[in-house]
Amino acid sequence: MRKNSKAAIIDAAIYLFNTKGFNGTSVRDIAAKADVNAANISYYFRNKNGLLENCFTAFFESYLEELEKGFTLLECGAESCLKAMVDNVLRYQCQNIQLTRFILREMTIDSQVVREIMSTYHVKERYMFKKGS
Repeated sequence: MRKNSKAAIIDAAIYLFNTKGFNGTSVRDIAAKADVNAANISYYFRNKNGLLENCFTAFFESYLEELEKGFTLLECGAESCLKAMVDNVLRYQCQNIQLTRFILREMTIDSQVVREIMSTYHVKERYMFKKGS
């Protein structure tokens, strides 16, 4: 077993969700790829939906952090601010391409879990842009 089981589970899940899709990936598939016991997934995430939530949360928290970094340049002008936000977000997405691909694909699928997560982060994003204007 690897030193950091939780990180191994997340990495394996992102890889498998990208290759087999969320619905095509089982908890056992993730455990086998991560070289951990399936009980570890329950311990850290409760179930596969908990793992999905974790992936979405990690993605959108980092996404919002990158936007916020751009807002620090607002006093330099709107163009500088917008350029920094776009650069930051694109850099983050390129550095985390597997996670980004998975999240963007899952956002197109209508599920209650995705709707709940998206509504939370949509509110945070809207608040951030209103605060900046």
